[in-house]
Amino acid sequence: MSEEKKYKLQIPISWTVATDVEIVASSIEEATRIASNMPLPDGEYVDGSFEIDNDTLEFQNEGIIEVMKIDGIEFINLPLLINELKTPEGKKRYEERLREGK
Repeated sequence: MSEEKKYKLQIPISWTVATDVEIVASSIEEATRIASNMPLPDGEYVDGSFEIDNDTLEFQNEGIIEVMKIDGIEFINLPLLINELKTPEGKKRYEERLREGK
Protein backbone atom coordinates (compact mmCIF):
# COMPACT_ATOMS: atom_id res chain seq x y z
CA MET A 1 0.00 0.00 0.00
CA SER A 2 1.52 3.36 -1.00
CA GLU A 3 1.74 6.08 1.58
CA GLU A 4 -0.45 9.16 1.00
CA LYS A 5 1.59 12.27 0.15
CA LYS A 6 1.49 14.90 2.87
CA TYR A 7 2.11 18.60 2.59
CA LYS A 8 2.95 21.31 5.08
CA LEU A 9 0.40 24.06 4.58
CA GLN A 10 0.13 27.57 5.93
CA ILE A 11 -3.30 28.10 7.46
CA PRO A 12 -4.13 31.77 8.18
CA ILE A 13 -6.15 32.01 11.37
CA SER A 14 -7.38 34.88 13.51
CA TRP A 15 -9.26 35.44 16.73
CA THR A 16 -10.33 38.36 18.86
CA VAL A 17 -8.99 39.27 22.27
CA ALA A 18 -10.72 41.93 24.37
CA THR A 19 -9.70 43.89 27.48
CA ASP A 20 -9.85 47.35 29.01
CA VAL A 21 -6.87 49.66 29.45
CA GLU A 22 -6.55 52.63 31.77
CA ILE A 23 -5.45 55.82 30.05
CA VAL A 24 -4.78 59.19 31.66
CA ALA A 25 -5.80 61.91 29.20
CA SER A 26 -7.61 65.23 28.97
CA SER A 27 -10.23 63.99 26.47
CA ILE A 28 -11.71 60.84 24.93
CA GLU A 29 -10.04 61.73 21.64
CA GLU A 30 -6.62 61.94 23.31
CA ALA A 31 -7.27 58.69 25.23
CA THR A 32 -8.22 56.81 22.07
CA ARG A 33 -5.13 58.18 20.28
CA ILE A 34 -2.92 57.01 23.16
CA ALA A 35 -4.62 53.60 23.29
CA SER A 36 -4.21 53.17 19.51
CA ASN A 37 -0.44 53.59 19.79
CA MET A 38 0.31 51.48 22.86
CA PRO A 39 1.63 47.88 22.83
CA LEU A 40 -1.04 45.21 22.75
CA PRO A 41 -2.08 44.21 26.27
CA ASP A 42 -3.09 40.73 27.43
CA GLY A 43 -6.79 40.04 27.24
CA GLU A 44 -9.57 37.48 27.17
CA TYR A 45 -10.40 35.35 24.12
CA VAL A 46 -13.77 36.35 22.66
CA ASP A 47 -15.86 33.17 22.33
CA GLY A 48 -16.72 32.28 18.75
CA SER A 49 -14.17 34.67 17.22
CA PHE A 50 -11.75 32.01 15.88
CA GLU A 51 -11.82 31.80 12.09
CA ILE A 52 -9.84 30.58 9.13
CA ASP A 53 -9.28 33.16 6.38
CA ASN A 54 -10.26 31.04 3.38
CA ASP A 55 -9.40 33.74 0.82
CA THR A 56 -5.84 34.03 2.14
CA LEU A 57 -5.66 30.25 2.59
CA GLU A 58 -6.09 29.69 -1.13
CA PHE A 59 -3.66 32.47 -2.03
CA GLN A 60 -0.95 31.35 0.41
CA ASN A 61 -1.11 27.75 -0.73
CA GLU A 62 -1.49 28.41 -4.45
CA GLY A 63 0.95 26.31 -6.42
CA ILE A 64 1.74 23.98 -3.52
CA ILE A 65 4.45 21.52 -4.33
CA GLU A 66 5.60 18.50 -2.39
CA VAL A 67 7.78 19.17 0.62
CA MET A 68 11.30 19.62 -0.61
CA LYS A 69 14.55 20.44 1.12
CA ILE A 70 16.90 23.15 -0.06
CA ASP A 71 20.14 23.35 1.90
CA GLY A 72 18.49 21.36 4.70
CA ILE A 73 15.46 23.69 4.89
CA GLU A 74 12.01 22.34 4.05
CA PHE A 75 10.03 24.48 1.61
CA ILE A 76 6.52 23.68 0.51
CA ASN A 77 5.26 26.83 -1.11
CA LEU A 78 7.70 27.81 -3.80
CA PRO A 79 5.82 31.00 -4.84
CA LEU A 80 5.97 32.17 -1.21
CA LEU A 81 9.72 31.47 -1.03
CA ILE A 82 10.32 33.33 -4.28
CA ASN A 83 8.36 36.35 -3.01
CA GLU A 84 10.26 36.30 0.29
CA LEU A 85 13.62 36.32 -1.50
CA LYS A 86 12.60 39.46 -3.44
CA THR A 87 12.97 41.67 -0.35
CA PRO A 88 16.14 42.46 1.60
CA GLU A 89 14.36 41.45 4.83
CA GLY A 90 13.27 38.15 3.30
CA LYS A 91 16.78 37.40 2.08
CA LYS A 92 18.13 38.16 5.55
CA ARG A 93 15.58 35.79 7.18
CA TYR A 94 16.47 33.08 4.66
CA GLU A 95 20.19 33.49 5.33
CA GLU A 96 19.62 33.37 9.10
CA ARG A 97 17.62 30.13 8.73
CA LEU A 98 20.43 28.68 6.63
CA ARG A 99 23.01 29.53 9.31
CA GLU A 100 20.77 28.03 12.03
CA GLY A 101 20.11 24.91 9.95
CA LYS A 102 16.33 25.37 10.05
